[in-house]
Amino acid sequence: MPESARLENGELKGVNAAVLQEGQIVSLMVDAQDSRLLSPTKDVQINFGRTGFEICILRGVAGPYSFGCVGWPYRREWNLPLGRSVLEPWWGAWHGMIFAAIGLAVFLALVVSWVFLAMLYTFPVRVYAFVMRRKITWAGSWRLAGAALMPGAIFLAMGLWAYAFFLIDLVRFLLIFLLHFVIGWVYLVTAPLTLDRIETGENKAAAQVALELRQKGTKNPFIP
Repeated sequence: MPESARLENGELKGVNAAVLQEGQIVSLMVDAQDSRLLSPTKDVQINFGRTGFEICILRGVAGPYSFGCVGWPYRREWNLPLGRSVLEPWWGAWHGMIFAAIGLAVFLALVVSWVFLAMLYTFPVRVYAFVMRRKITWAGSWRLAGAALMPGAIFLAMGLWAYAFFLIDLVRFLLIFLLHFVIGWVYLVTAPLTLDRIETGENKAAAQVALELRQKGTKNPFIP
């Protein structure tokens, strides 16, 4: 950033040419002319324009502009110096805390989403177990739903690790993200089938007769 760069009354000023800083996952573009230039790094592109900034995912991959962008305008009361002599010391002092906060936020988001999905699947699991005549309580349905989501969560964690170490690109990671839901659904369908069956009146009567025959010592080839 040039030393003249600044935010003044909600507008970016003092930047005459586009400035690009690239990484393997994220690229930062400062363009006061709002020319919407494309960066070779297409995973995540953060653009700082004249009156606002936007975050784009897979920009230029699906269409001339973006696969998906979300933007926010600068506030009119923002008056900040953005020169290199100001930003470099600030980034050097805070980048560790920023990365730690992002990591903690991702971890908490995963835990909260896991608990929420387990609560969301509790009712379908309870109904499905009842239809299949399997014994389970409401609390057991919640625990079973949470356990059924664990394989998908582990699969997603492995995909996140592979993406963080540049072993896969963002498109493949998004496919892994979608597939981890399917893995959870498979376990949600199959896990209730391993529960004990609900005994009907006929089954109870047959079990009682078998017990009485065993107590009498009657040898019946059809009774184990």
